[in-house]
Amino acid sequence: MSQAPASPNILDLITSTVEEYDATPPPQPEETGKEGAHPADDATITVNLALHALQTAFRYYMLRHQIRLDGPSTPQPSETDSIQAYDQAIRSLKLHISCASELNEEAVIACCLMFAAIEAFHNRYPEVGYHLEAVTRLMRARGEDNEQQEDMQPGGASGTNEGVIQFSDHVLLRLLELSEDYTTCSATELFRHIRSSFTACFGIPISIDL
Repeated sequence: MSQAPASPNILDLITSTVEEYDATPPPQPEETGKEGAHPADDATITVNLALHALQTAFRYYMLRHQIRLDGPSTPQPSETDSIQAYDQAIRSLKLHISCASELNEEAVIACCLMFAAIEAFHNRYPEVGYHLEAVTRLMRARGEDNEQQEDMQPGGASGTNEGVIQFSDHVLLRLLELSEDYTTCSATELFRHIRSSFTACFGIPISIDL
């Protein structure tokens, strides 16, 4: 029985730019869904947590940007609350991402693409690279899994490697085009450009929006 493709590595990359708060307790089962819940319920929870985490991250980064401009000496309580909520949502996502269902895979892909868009919006291009790398690792692992099952469809290993190259080229070109003036482009619009490129290159529709 095949395992979910490289989920721990991918999630480590997703959280590579998140501050760790050791004092933040892990989510309790009653907060993230009861054990033995229907798989569809778990998948829905996963998507909701992913969206919550990324929406919180966006608000946090916008707030941090404004704080830098205003120059207060200490972080505001709302800044601390936002990053803690973000960390907790990501930890919750880790609990629910262990299965390889299509909806969970979509949630992880959407997470990577949303983080890339948010980081690009704030001109943090090394972080953009981390999250795009997470997506390409996932797609390569997906192709290798297909190859091991001797089920080489168009989304198999060779097709996936081609898609990885095309996707990277498309996204980097689009970000370069938009980087001159982000005042006319929101993080949501950036995400939609990246999502569209992903679907065009891999043939996998992503319904989750930022």
